[in-house]
Amino acid sequence: MLTIANTTSRKLFFLMATVSLINFSSAFAADKTPDTLSSPSLASPGINSAKPQMSLAQTIADTPETREMAAKEYLKVQPVEQLYQDTVNDLAVQVPEARRQEFLKVMGEAVDMKQLNALAVQSLTENFTASELNYMTDFYGSPTGQAIYQKFPAYLTDIGQGLRQIITLPEKVPGTPNEASPSVAPSKKP
Repeated sequence: MLTIANTTSRKLFFLMATVSLINFSSAFAADKTPDTLSSPSLASPGINSAKPQMSLAQTIADTPETREMAAKEYLKVQPVEQLYQDTVNDLAVQVPEARRQEFLKVMGEAVDMKQLNALAVQSLTENFTASELNYMTDFYGSPTGQAIYQKFPAYLTDIGQGLRQIITLPEKVPGTPNEASPSVAPSKKP
């Protein structure tokens, strides 16, 4: 069984990975790659006004220093502290009402936010280029990006719930000594 810390970490990193997929979809739809996003404004409708603006997503030198600067800028528009709090709030609905406030208090005190922020900067700089981070900042700093960010957890929940309804597990999961969960009806042998 996963612990809450494990679940929170997995959800945090899954959301960050998902964020990167969404961010680049408009670039690929426009037949561009993230490394060529150097125009003064993003071409995606709804992100910027018709008036040209300078974009953070300009091609810049990809060094550890520029990645760190770009990661810190990204965290200004997508604070990891807020992602953590949103995750804790999502988990809290699974806790019995009588213990929910206690859970929220414990989880609120369980993580050193400076360490979490440092972990986020480290992960962002290891996994994204400076240009990619700047593009993410541009997108999530826009009204469209903020709207998508707010709606995405509901989408993930729908997919997770739907997957539980359509997944079919064998009596035994290959490669493991464990049998399938008791809620899964064993297959009948002819």
